[in-house]
Amino acid sequence: MNDTPESPVLLHRDGDIAHMTFPAGKVDGHAVRLMYETTATLMDEHDLKLLIDFTGVRLLSSGAIGMLVTIRKKMMSVGGQLHVLIPDENVMGSLRIMNLHIVMNLFESPEPARQFKG
Repeated sequence: MNDTPESPVLLHRDGDIAHMTFPAGKVDGHAVRLMYETTATLMDEHDLKLLIDFTGVRLLSSGAIGMLVTIRKKMMSVGGQLHVLIPDENVMGSLRIMNLHIVMNLFESPEPARQFKG
């Protein structure tokens, strides 16, 4: 993956946590594809802990939401953990209306999002 400042998706390590961010504050079709490709490269890791951080993102497309569900399924199949940080109350509200908070670990603030089990 291209981890340049111009990239719509950045991945960095924060201890044992893989931390994905969206520096431009948007998740367009290109970013959705990079979300998938980046996550696919991590799937061989044992006890993978992935934090997808939507700080600064004010809108998630249906493609981005679908990709979150896909990534969650893949993470569960390899025994990994996925936490999703969504500080924007409108975006969080949309995901709650879809009941995604029932099947995903969604967080509104960074500290709880960083608390992985194990």
